[in-house]
Amino acid sequence: MKLFEALDNLNSDVLKTRIYQLGVTPKECPTRKDERVQFLYKFLLSRRLDPFVLQLTDKERTMIAEVVHNQHGRIVESQLVARFGSLPQGYTQEKRHYGYRKPVKKIASVISIFYFNDIIPQELCERLCEQLEKPKTDYIKTTESSILAKFLTTVDDDRHNGLPLSQRDMEICARQEIYSLLRLVDQGKISISEKTLKPTAACIKAVHATLYEGDFFSEADEKKDYTNDTLSPIRSFIWPLLIQSGGLTRRVGKKLTLSTQGKKVLQHQTPYADALKTIYSGWRKQGKLDEFLRVNRIKGQTKRGRGRFVGPQMTPPSLRRLQLEEILLSTPTDEWVQVDEWMRFVRSSTPFFLVSENPYVLYLVDSNYGNINHNFKVLEGRYILAYLFEILSTLGMVDLIYSAPHDVRSDYYDTWGGDDYSYLSRYDGLGWFRINPLGAYCLGICTEYQPAEHALPALLHPLDEGTGFTLLRKPEAHEQLLLEPFTTQKPTEIGQPLLFDMQQGLSAIEQGNSLNEVKALLEKESDSKLSDEMEDFFDSLKMRTESLHEGEAARMVECASEHLVQLLTSAKETSKFCLFSNKKTVVVAEKSYRSFLKGVRTLGYRISPKGVH
Repeated sequence: MKLFEALDNLNSDVLKTRIYQLGVTPKECPTRKDERVQFLYKFLLSRRLDPFVLQLTDKERTMIAEVVHNQHGRIVESQLVARFGSLPQGYTQEKRHYGYRKPVKKIASVISIFYFNDIIPQELCERLCEQLEKPKTDYIKTTESSILAKFLTTVDDDRHNGLPLSQRDMEICARQEIYSLLRLVDQGKISISEKTLKPTAACIKAVHATLYEGDFFSEADEKKDYTNDTLSPIRSFIWPLLIQSGGLTRRVGKKLTLSTQGKKVLQHQTPYADALKTIYSGWRKQGKLDEFLRVNRIKGQTKRGRGRFVGPQMTPPSLRRLQLEEILLSTPTDEWVQVDEWMRFVRSSTPFFLVSENPYVLYLVDSNYGNINHNFKVLEGRYILAYLFEILSTLGMVDLIYSAPHDVRSDYYDTWGGDDYSYLSRYDGLGWFRINPLGAYCLGICTEYQPAEHALPALLHPLDEGTGFTLLRKPEAHEQLLLEPFTTQKPTEIGQPLLFDMQQGLSAIEQGNSLNEVKALLEKESDSKLSDEMEDFFDSLKMRTESLHEGEAARMVECASEHLVQLLTSAKETSKFCLFSNKKTVVVAEKSYRSFLKGVRTLGYRISPKGVH
């Protein structure tokens, strides 16, 4: 907005008040509006304004400098509060408030002469930029690892409601779980809803059994209130949705099957880090679920508005993810960041990050008794918690320090019905996060990825006799999924003998399990070379599975006499389409059946349907 336009929009009395603020006496004040506009226009752009700039308090000067240098002249209060903690008293006392408010003693301030309805006009911005130094760039403050180490080993009632903190390094979890998930897909165990694409209860149970060190919360963390909401599942729920967005699977009815790209990942032809990066990119652009729906205690999210707010009331999730990615790119890597500090920076640098443009439709318990209104910590803050805790951590991009959520955050207590809840979302206990090397790679911060060292001892030791091994350690979930179909018992305990059986192996291959993959695992994870008996076992199993092949579909045609069989197998019209089966039967390939029928008619015969004489 131009300065002249801003002045002209004010009525004459307001212009007079502003002129008096400049120390002009009533006798010197112009009487007509156009004269008052001209007077203020010339004054504000002249050197006579300089003394008033010097009269600003340090806090006022910092605020004005931030607005003219970094906010393009627009005063966004929420952004300024996030940046500096509070607004100058001289600014807030000039704001008009309605309703009962305890009177506050006013202080002398000239800050109001610089802005017009929360806007500093363009020419005045340029003028003030010359006088006011640009504020220091805002940045994300990190927390020292030594401090967090103390937090992890001690319990404090003033920190996380006295709940114990846990640290999860998610890089290794994602590496193990991506293979386990794809193995489950390969075995046909991932079922989803055709409408919502969400996993079924049986699917969630199957995924949960393969999670590295289990899901985030244990049964001891579950303290049910009157709603009977549960903290879990988290990773076991979101994984089937994530792999759908990365092009690693295809949906066939209610089942997921591996795509060509998914098979390459499972066979280690494509690095797992590239697969996770692809999943993240796909989810950011077109993830099928709005993460905010997982904050299920906030109701009204799927409601459609009317009039000015017609249509969906929530902003596009893809836009929110893109806005958060820009902040992630500014976040220090491999350093712990407190979630509240990160939220502050999001609010400071992205003032238009919104979950809903019409939050009045959102409520906790009953839509007739109050709504959530514009509350950043309750709305945008809970979305940030869900995105970090459920999406980025599951993909292994961030490590977490967290507790159970009960009574950790109180920012929703003032909302009607909020005092009935001990937590608003299952993610409320998230305290700190850290972008790890895998996260930096997926975000494009670095172009190469070096996997974190995760050296495990050998899994198997070949038995002296027979086709078997001894378990040297507990198998990882993806190893167990691969071994179990081929062995006579489930591999679980250290020291357990693991025997391979021919009939079990044939059955496993019939069900779609890969002989080459299980042999490669044995060669890689055994502490010595495979025995000759084991090599012979695999050679025999391979021969038995490759010696017989299913042929094409065909039809049996029954003949009334041996003479007719001889005619059909020798006549040029039919012989090339059929084969002799027995004295009264010929076999016709399904693809040649029409041509065979035509030849039969040429010979003067017809084929009757089965059972018709």
